Amino acid sequence: MNIVKEATTTKKAETNFAHKLVLLNDEHNTFEHVYNSLMEICGHTLVQAEQCTMIAHFTGKCVIKEGEESKLKDMVLAFVLRNISVVLSKEK
Repeated sequence: MNIVKEATTTKKAETNFAHKLVLLNDEHNTFEHVYNSLMEICGHTLVQAEQCTMIAHFTGKCVIKEGEESKLKDMVLAFVLRNISVVLSKEK
């Protein structure tokens, strides 16, 4: 008796967004300033903002938003005006 099993593959969830906004760690901004900025600029909840701040602090960076390049560029400017280091990256 032959039992045929279908192979299943796990696929990374595909998004329509090719751009990511990445928060970089720095040594001059307070945690409070960074997470308040994340809430105001990105619309994060307090918990999301605190987690992103901690991830960036301990690992050096954290993806804080994915979306269309034009919308993310506006957010980059808002962070730069607050002296917070971010970069806009494009997925490969």
